[in-house]
Amino acid sequence: SGGGFSNVAPTPSWQATQVQAYLNSGALLPPVTEFNSSGRAYPDITALAHHFMIVENGEVLAVDGTSASAPLTAGIFALIN
Repeated sequence: SGGGFSNVAPTPSWQATQVQAYLNSGALLPPVTEFNSSGRAYPDITALAHHFMIVENGEVLAVDGTSASAPLTAGIFALIN
């Protein structure tokens, strides 16, 4: 775990509005000299996202990426709530 802002990848266009809203939200942030506010934002939680096994139409498949981890994380939060 260790969310924050990338020092390598810039903020992608699809993330720009949300990142700017967060930065302007009044959230308690470190000094601007201590993080790259123009970098890609990434979450502070993770889930398996490589070779994640699913069943689709009765067939077992391996999937990768946020298409695997995001629904898993949503399901966990749904069970918690």
